[in-house]
Order: sequence, then C-alpha cells, then structure tokens
Amino acid sequence: IDPGLSVLRRIFADASLDPNSNHELLAAALRSGCRVFTTNFDTMIEVAYEHKYGVPLNTAATNEEFAAIHEKWQSSGLPAGPILFKLHGCIQNMASIRATLSGLREASAIRGPEAAVGPYLLPSEKRNVIKKCLKGSLLIVLGYSGGDDFDVMPSVENVLMELSRGIDPGGSE
Repeated sequence: IDPGLSVLRRIFADASLDPNSNHELLAAALRSGCRVFTTNFDTMIEVAYEHKYGVPLNTAATNEEFAAIHEKWQSSGLPAGPILFKLHGCIQNMASIRATLSGLREASAIRGPEAAVGPYLLPSEKRNVIKKCLKGSLLIVLGYSGGDDFDVMPSVENVLMELSRGIDPGGSE
C-alpha cells in the first residue's frame, strides 16, 4: 500500500498528460451551467477547462470547501461560476484524499470490517451539496457503473430518498 499516494502523484504530475474528449465534454458542461461531480482525484477536467476557456476552474474537494459552498447557497443562493465537485478529493490536496481514506478506516473501526465494502456514506457536508444540486434537477451519470456499495451510491440513494420524502435539502442533518 502507498499511504502517501506517491505513485499516483508522480503519474498525475506528468505534464505530458493531456485531457481527453470526456474531460473536454465535462469542462463544456461546467461552462454551460451544469453541476459536475467526480470521484476522480486527477486534475484532467480542470486542465481541459483552463485550456479551453483560459481561466482556472473552481473546485471543491474538502469537507470544509463543500460546507462553505452549502452555507453560501443557504445565505445568498448559488455561488457564481462553475465549480467541479470532487467527492473523493484532489491529488493537489493530499489532505482531501486522506480524509476519504481515513473516513473509510473510521467506519471500519466503528462498524467492523464489513464497512470496507459498504454501505458507507459520504460526509454530511458533501451529501448536503448533492441534495441541493439534485433538488428539481436531472441526474445524468457518465462513466460510472453505480454498482458499488461504497460511499457514492449509498449517499445518492440516501439523498434521493430524503428528497422523495420532502426533507428540506437546504437544511443540515
């Protein structure tokens, strides 16, 4: 195991890597006002966005960043401009990835080893943003099977159940 993710950091630091058409599609979707969530912690979508539009893309990767966005929505509406939501963190912010890994370890310690295979929910800060984005919106999933019992599918199912019951997506849990 590579706890510092040094192998991945070396791979993603390779300046010769270019975004592909999927990254470019997601960059265009963000520019047009779509809300995009990703479990990838590479920066290819951000690179595609900056190449195409000449400005950096705002991202949210940490629980604190998700909480700040949710608070802003609560007080004054949607933040201006596109934001890429990185559910599992970003390689440029190792603490955001460590938080995802430590959350799984904590769940495993509390609920036993079966927590490593699910269900394990994303932190409430991230689920609150998902709720806000999904209320009255169409969900389109690209390149993700949804066949896992890890954090994303249980969290989306949880959010959709709350929305169907009329639980206020603006409220905290």
